[in-house]
Amino acid sequence: MSQLQAKKNKKKSVHNRKGMSDYDRVLTAYNYLRSNCIYAYRGWQYNYANTAWGALVYGEAQCSGYARAMKALCDAIGVDCRYVHADSKASNPSHQWNQVRVGDKWCILDAQSGGFLLGSRTWKKKAGMSWDTKGLPTCNVTDYKK
Repeated sequence: MSQLQAKKNKKKSVHNRKGMSDYDRVLTAYNYLRSNCIYAYRGWQYNYANTAWGALVYGEAQCSGYARAMKALCDAIGVDCRYVHADSKASNPSHQWNQVRVGDKWCILDAQSGGFLLGSRTWKKKAGMSWDTKGLPTCNVTDYKK
C-alpha cells in the first residue's frame, strides 16, 4: 500500500464516523488539509507541490496540490468532488480549486485560500474567478447555509 493510500485510509478511519453528514465529512477533510499543509512558496516543482502527494505527504502545496489533495480526501470519504481550473478571464488564470457536493448542492471549496462552501456568485464577485463550466455540475449561486 502506498503512503498516500495509507494516509487516506487513516484519515477515513480516524475522522469519518458513521452517521456524519456530507457537510461534516467535507468540513473534516477541509480542516485536516488546512491544518496539515502549508503553501509551497518555493514553487510547485519542489516536494511535488502541485500534487496530492505533496500536500498530504510532504505537507506543502500550491493551489493545484491543495485541489488534488481535497479531491483525493473526498474520494476516500465518499463525497462527490470535482477539480476545477480557472479560465483566461479569471483574476488568476492559473488558479485551481474544487467543487463539492454537500447534500444536493454543489459549492466552491478552495482549501489553499480558505474558501469553504461558497456559491458561484461569491466566488466570481469576491475572488474574481471564472471557469469553464462545461462538464461540471451546476454550482449553487449562493453560499452554503448549514
